[in-house]
Amino acid sequence: HQYKKWCELDFVIITPQGILVLEIKGGRVSRRDGVWKYTNRFGQTTENDEGPFNQANSGMEALRKFILKDQPVRDPDEIAMGWGAIFPDQQAQQYQGCEIPPEGVLHRQGAAGLTHGDLKDFIIKLSRYWYKKKRRHRTLNPDEISDLAKYLRPNFDMVPALSSRLEQISDRQNLLTRDQCNLLEAGEES
Repeated sequence: HQYKKWCELDFVIITPQGILVLEIKGGRVSRRDGVWKYTNRFGQTTENDEGPFNQANSGMEALRKFILKDQPVRDPDEIAMGWGAIFPDQQAQQYQGCEIPPEGVLHRQGAAGLTHGDLKDFIIKLSRYWYKKKRRHRTLNPDEISDLAKYLRPNFDMVPALSSRLEQISDRQNLLTRDQCNLLEAGEES
């Protein structure tokens, strides 16, 4: 996401082996002549030149830069990071392409769909894959996992501004006043 001002990561999973970025594509997914098409459950189709594998990879790189900038844990450059794609609505197919290793894709498993066990096995396998790919790596301890989670999803409490609340009260007051006027006019007509 070097060229984007904003990026969306569907899921970020932090494991002892590192950090995973997962892109989820439900509905119908196709690619023809380099153009990806996604059709949702309402039949609406969108097109994109950047497929789910590149989306996950570029999202992971943006996350890596974000973590390296602030360094919320020690030696963040030694943390293995990887990505994958999940297609919960599509049956497993022989995907032919060099964009992603076989370990990086999870499809629907039979009529029952994806189970908790399928997802757990996928995350373990994917974590191990990317951990082994990194030359200089280390595992994350529970405190570092917690620190990273807090860094990526900090707690907050946003209280509406007093001016916003006063505006809402004024709008409600005007509405009630109109209702009263309508009732008085209706009473006069009777």
